[in-house]
Amino acid sequence: MDPLSITVSTISLATTLSSMLELALSLRESFQQIARNTENARRLASELISTLQQLKEFCDEHFDILEDLPPMRTAIFSLRGEIQTIHSRCCAIVPATVSRTVVQNAKIAFKSWTNRKKIEEDIKELKNRVNLCYMQFTTFASARIEASTQKIRHVATRIDATATRIENRMLTLGRLQTMELEISKGEISFIDIPCNSQRSSGSMSDSTSIDFRQGKMHIADSYLCSEIEAIDRMLQAIPISQIVCAEIQGPYLRPFKPVIHLKPSPHNKPCHRREVITKTIDTLRILQNDPSCGLSLQQGAWNLVNLSVGLYHLELYPEAAVIGLWAVHLFRVLEASDQNAYRPYLILSLHNLSRYHIAKEDNNEAWVAMSECLQITRILVRESPTPEIIGFLSRSLTESSRIAIANQEYTRSLKESQEAVTVSEDVLFNLWRSKHTSLTFSDLEALCFFGRCLNRRAEYGMQDPGNSNLKTSFADDEIESMILQRMQDYARALHQLSYSLHHHKRFVEAIDADKKALQVVRFISQKRDNPLDTDIAEVLLHLGHRDFRLFLHPSEAIHYIQECIEIYQRFSIDGSILYGKMLYHALYTQATILRTMEDYTEEVKVWGEAAKIARSIQEDLLCANALYQACWGLRRLDRLDEAVNIRTEAITTYRPVLEAPSPIVANAHYDLAVDLQLAHRHEEARVAAQEAISQYRALTLQNTELSTEALADSVTLLASILLCTHEVDEALDTGEEALRLFRFIVSQNPPDNDTTSKYEHCLDINMAACFKSDDETKAIKRSFFVVELFEELLTLCPEKYSCDLIDFWESHGLLLNRYDRLEEARKWIDKAVDWFGTRTIKVSYEIERFIVCLCNRAMILDDQGFREKALDSILKAIDLAKDVAKLDYSLASVYVASRVRQVDLLWELGRYNEALSVSEDIIVFARRTRLPDMKDFIDCLLIHATTLNYNDQPERSIDIANDAIELCRSNNSSLEQENRDRKLQLSHALQTLSESLADLGRHGESLAYAKKSLDQILQLQSGLSPSRWPHLRYSRTLLSINLAHRLATVGNYEGALELLSDARTFFEEFSPSRNGYYIELARVLRLISLLHCSFERHEEGATVANSLASLRKRLFIVFPGLASLIDKEFERKMRRLSWLKSTDMTLHCPCLCTCGQNALGSLPSSARCLNQ
Repeated sequence: MDPLSITVSTISLATTLSSMLELALSLRESFQQIARNTENARRLASELISTLQQLKEFCDEHFDILEDLPPMRTAIFSLRGEIQTIHSRCCAIVPATVSRTVVQNAKIAFKSWTNRKKIEEDIKELKNRVNLCYMQFTTFASARIEASTQKIRHVATRIDATATRIENRMLTLGRLQTMELEISKGEISFIDIPCNSQRSSGSMSDSTSIDFRQGKMHIADSYLCSEIEAIDRMLQAIPISQIVCAEIQGPYLRPFKPVIHLKPSPHNKPCHRREVITKTIDTLRILQNDPSCGLSLQQGAWNLVNLSVGLYHLELYPEAAVIGLWAVHLFRVLEASDQNAYRPYLILSLHNLSRYHIAKEDNNEAWVAMSECLQITRILVRESPTPEIIGFLSRSLTESSRIAIANQEYTRSLKESQEAVTVSEDVLFNLWRSKHTSLTFSDLEALCFFGRCLNRRAEYGMQDPGNSNLKTSFADDEIESMILQRMQDYARALHQLSYSLHHHKRFVEAIDADKKALQVVRFISQKRDNPLDTDIAEVLLHLGHRDFRLFLHPSEAIHYIQECIEIYQRFSIDGSILYGKMLYHALYTQATILRTMEDYTEEVKVWGEAAKIARSIQEDLLCANALYQACWGLRRLDRLDEAVNIRTEAITTYRPVLEAPSPIVANAHYDLAVDLQLAHRHEEARVAAQEAISQYRALTLQNTELSTEALADSVTLLASILLCTHEVDEALDTGEEALRLFRFIVSQNPPDNDTTSKYEHCLDINMAACFKSDDETKAIKRSFFVVELFEELLTLCPEKYSCDLIDFWESHGLLLNRYDRLEEARKWIDKAVDWFGTRTIKVSYEIERFIVCLCNRAMILDDQGFREKALDSILKAIDLAKDVAKLDYSLASVYVASRVRQVDLLWELGRYNEALSVSEDIIVFARRTRLPDMKDFIDCLLIHATTLNYNDQPERSIDIANDAIELCRSNNSSLEQENRDRKLQLSHALQTLSESLADLGRHGESLAYAKKSLDQILQLQSGLSPSRWPHLRYSRTLLSINLAHRLATVGNYEGALELLSDARTFFEEFSPSRNGYYIELARVLRLISLLHCSFERHEEGATVANSLASLRKRLFIVFPGLASLIDKEFERKMRRLSWLKSTDMTLHCPCLCTCGQNALGSLPSSARCLNQ
């Protein structure tokens, strides 16, 4: 029972004393319980502190693993919040102090009494949370380490294989010496021959001298290979396991210190080869005698180690692996007798053996040797962690990481490279603590990648970097050499870490690791007599990788590569194949960087240097690759003939080194065909494309999935080339094959963006072939098939931009229009217009396509004779474009084109004043906007000159026409289509100029320009295939009508009548399908009738006038709109009547009632010439 819950009013007087006594006893027990709870809380808090200390130590030990893990960070911050909450509660119930008042102490005591159990429970719960967090941390760290180990195993061999592949088959040429090999009774002697020595046959050329030296080197290497085989056979016959091991002696009595075998410099290569041959002969002689008596097992094992290293530096990798494996066998026997003495040398021989296997691209064997090496090394690190053993662990981890990359085990590679970096940092840190170094703490801090030394300064009571007692000099040269060697291991581990991070796409971290490695290597080079220039160059080359260019400024990347090239140039000057290859790769990287900087001229120069280097080291494949890449720069520089020649040379170089059929050679033929097509050498391009197709067909038989797409793309290229050579029927057949190939490809697997892009290009080529074809049925059928295929593609790729389908609808409609099937054409164009009408259009490209569709519909409506409807369609396009064209420069051209079409329709409708006003607005807009295509501006000038002419302003019209003529003649474009457009515009400009000169009475000049305009379009027609002639017949007919006027003016009745008769024939032929031409036909009939009467041929004039009257009656019934337009035109006064030469044309002339008397103005009562 709680005493405070009893109501005072219910307590009787009799029980007051007993109740007070019970309350006092309860209070005492409660406060005693507080003391016990407090003690329990203290005990739990102590346990909590101990667990937290363990957690802190664990986090410090695994800081690199746990630092960047969001789940761990979340858990620790949550735990910290709970601790702070418990701490606040405990502070609120601490025992009373003297400084507090009586009331405050009473409140605290009461709160402690009420919360005595809750605090204890909270502390228990907190302790459980800390324990759980500790378990999570340890479990996650262990899991991550295990996962990283499994993944890194998969990466290593790639980097090592890449490096050794670069070093593979390298034979130094020597600086100015050569060797003659004499083999006599097993003895080898080398005779140095100066390069400038005189021979009886005269001085040898450089190339001959190089071949001579290389031949001698091959002889020496062949001899070495045969001797190594003999050593291998002899060692197999010796029971090595039964040989009794002698007592430990020589270097094995000293602490283990691996000997670093530096690669000989190029000019020392002959001496090194002599030394290796001597060692081989000595070993062979010993084995030929009694090996058990002549040489101890310890010395023999070490001799094999040195021999294997020498063979490795001569790039005799298989032979080095054979000797290295025997060295491992010998050290296994020795290690069985005394582990402590020989186990370090066993791991050294295993490490070397792994490198030999990597060099000969046997990554599996390399990993077997390296895994055993790592296993034994870790045991030695635990048993005797000397700086040499720990440093060897770092080197082994670095090599293992390289093997993992070669085996595509990228996670294992990353883990091992990170461990190698950590081990190297630990070694450097411990050596620095020994104070036998001149390195200051700030130096070490700057060189360490992870900066973990900062956390250790307080732990070991280290002083600030500036303290003088940390700047002691080296105690001896051995310590200094050891530190520099460990720093070199550290730099290589950082560089390997960069490769591992690179494969994990952690590019920024990879760049940072390489930059730190570069900093360390430069620091070491300042301290050593022989700078590590090749290590610097290797890091610089990796920093220039294309994956890093998003994070490095091009100027910085080009600076790295330029320094790398300078280093490799110094090392390859003596003809070193190894550094020649490295120099090639550096030049390759530099060229690609220049390409991203769009410096194509320098890029081509660098490719030329790379090809030269590849030739010097006799690497035909590398040379062909450089030549192949150079062609892209030449293509961008528009040096197409050079690109063709170099591409041809690349193909010639590829063929001897690649097996046929080869995808590389097939791609080269494809690109050669493109180069030839761009250079307008279409016949050669056709041959190259056919060769590419034959290569791809052969490859398709080997691998259908990979080669079918390339085959389809090549067939498409051949179709486009055939179009350029005007072989349209063959192009259609070839294009159909390409379509069926692409249709098969997309039906097998969902196509990617590249495949769909190629497929669309194939569809475009087929549609273009349809427009060039003379076979109406075949062209329309193929065009409809193309539309169906694209609709089918949209169902397979719903995300595909459906606006592209509108282009095919529109193209199919224009093709039908070309073959005079206007009603069908209009349906397809209307379908496209309706598609846009149902959508909210905001994208510039869609707006442009909508405007073009409206203009094309207006064109078809005009051809059908619905000029008012055509004008409405044009006005809708103008309303859509006028506001956007001011903001979007790309829409200016379509806006101007629609306005030009508006003026043309206004002029056709006889609204000359309105047409002039609109044309003047267009000219102002075009001059202010500076249209991207000169064709659009010339169209503006031409339509403006025409409207000026019809508004009785011939002088201004002449000026504008001359401007247009000047612009047309100034064209120097190499594009065929652009040249055709300019010639067509020039003919129209000459026609306008002719008409304006006629208005001014300058008939001789007018006739001359009329003839020039017609000659211009006839010249243009002669250069086109017959399939393109119908497009020009309408323009040619209008020009011939103008020339007929001019001929009639000078009295050439027969010439004028012949031209007008041809125009009549044209319009009578096409009017039934293009009803809009009936207006043009009526004009021509009217002119012919007047021409007959003007030259006193009234009977012929009456006959033509009757034909005109019959046409007008028929149109009034069938096409009343057209009849109305003809009536309006005949009511207007005719212009330029000076060509009427009749002296017998009167008011009673039979042609006037049909041709419109008002059109001729007021005729005089007496018959006389009308020469207004």
